[in-house]
Amino acid sequence: MPGGRFIFVSHHDGLECMDIYKNDVIWEYDCRWPLGKVNLYAANVHHGLGGIEYGVILVVAIRTREPNFSSRKNYVEVLHLNLNEGTSTPLHVIPVPYTQRDNPFTQIHINDDCALVNMGSTSTAGNILGSFDMGLIPGHLVGLIMNVKKKTLELRLWDIYQLLSADDDTVFLPLLDNFPSIYSEAIGRDVFMFRISIHPSPLVSNSSRLWIVYLSDPKTGEDITMYRKYLITHPINGPVAINPSCEWKEDIGKWIILPKFDYEGGISYAGSMAGYYRRLYFQTLSDDGISKKDLQLDYTHGQEGNCVFVSAFSGAVAYDKGGSVVIRYYR
Repeated sequence: MPGGRFIFVSHHDGLECMDIYKNDVIWEYDCRWPLGKVNLYAANVHHGLGGIEYGVILVVAIRTREPNFSSRKNYVEVLHLNLNEGTSTPLHVIPVPYTQRDNPFTQIHINDDCALVNMGSTSTAGNILGSFDMGLIPGHLVGLIMNVKKKTLELRLWDIYQLLSADDDTVFLPLLDNFPSIYSEAIGRDVFMFRISIHPSPLVSNSSRLWIVYLSDPKTGEDITMYRKYLITHPINGPVAINPSCEWKEDIGKWIILPKFDYEGGISYAGSMAGYYRRLYFQTLSDDGISKKDLQLDYTHGQEGNCVFVSAFSGAVAYDKGGSVVIRYYR
């Protein structure tokens, strides 16, 4: 969480919150379904809800099953967590479409009073994971879409309230091809994989920072990673403006984005992220280029270092090592 004091840890199909200052677990998720497991979650600091000065809104994605495996269901639960008392209050329980896959949830984002839950495809066939990535700014849905025909990445923007009020037969999520966006820009060609991260500015109101990272297709002969930073202004009663700010390019023969680059806050507000080349590194994008620091952790897929989280604002990096959670702070 922002500030670096509290950290959420998901393990053994559960979820808990740790207070780093107290070195103790202050809260554990009490799943209302006996055989339910936490697939994915997102947390967002919320001030002043019901007179509580410091709390967190949690969106938890759950996969359940019957004891004889005869039935499986998916749910999304919304809770409020009081960090001062270590107690939570359920707010909403939402049934979501059935899927054959046991890990159907791919992304959760929270912004203001809206949450985005991405389930990819609802069947094992026709899965389009990797062809789009999405995020939220106040009042709007931001999408990065791969246009297969044009071989381009397209950055698009939709009014979230128009989408929520539209007829389900009118809007085809997630590509929204038949729903006009209010902003569109082609930004890249021959892309192998890509990711966006969006963070509200902690200093300027009605402003956010958008990061885009994409890897070129190795078949084209250009083994590069591109990073782009955009500044977004979204006044309450005015039009949204998206302005490119900076761009970086590096050889991916040496530095590659983590395969598990699927967490909210993949690139922090300041431009920090985790990468690897035989060892894990903490890297930062700045006006002076790209700097890297060794996390001193041997990366073995499926074992140590398989879960790495970079805090959106605090400069903290958390990862698993030897069955423990390691937290480091960088400037």
